[in-house]
Amino acid sequence: MMEAKFFRFLKIVGVGFKARAEAEGRLLYLKLGYSHEVELTVPPAVRVFCFKNNVVCCTGIDKGRVHQFAAAVRSSAVAAFSLFSLLIAIEKMVDKDIRDPEHPYSLEQLSVLSEESITVDEKLGRILITFTPTIQHCSMATVIGLCLREKLKDCFPPHFKVDIKVAPGSHANEESVNKQLNDKERVAAALENPNLRQLVDECLYSSEL
Repeated sequence: MMEAKFFRFLKIVGVGFKARAEAEGRLLYLKLGYSHEVELTVPPAVRVFCFKNNVVCCTGIDKGRVHQFAAAVRSSAVAAFSLFSLLIAIEKMVDKDIRDPEHPYSLEQLSVLSEESITVDEKLGRILITFTPTIQHCSMATVIGLCLREKLKDCFPPHFKVDIKVAPGSHANEESVNKQLNDKERVAAALENPNLRQLVDECLYSSEL
């Protein structure tokens, strides 16, 4: 039995988030909304206990290691919560949130965007959003991409790389549009244009009026 001198308590907050300790406190399993549990190996001189399924106690004789492992648990939970929030936002966005800049319909109604066109790779930390313009020479493809990036900008987990692209073969200027949408400086400059900014805002917020 290890003598405990230092303690750190963490509450895991999130829909369906749970924690459980095994192997006499040497393994911690976190259920964070992924398809699998996150397994964390507890370092020497530290043990974990779960008083409830969402309360984790990190304890041990080395203050630095206790705090370090508690920080690792917190980081895992924060990352998962950010991803969970993103997925909820994506589902809402696909449903009805963004109007097409040229038509009085949502992007989903015009088959420009669907849940299948959005992929999240947890291991690589990458989010890919592809959309299909209504015609090959669509002049509003860049505007649609800007709307997608603006709608989700506050939901992107900080450690994820986000790419927004037109579906392969769906636009005559595919390479140019993709370059514009994934260049931070060009995106920022585009949104500083008052007329373009107004058009983006109309597409984003027309459903709220």
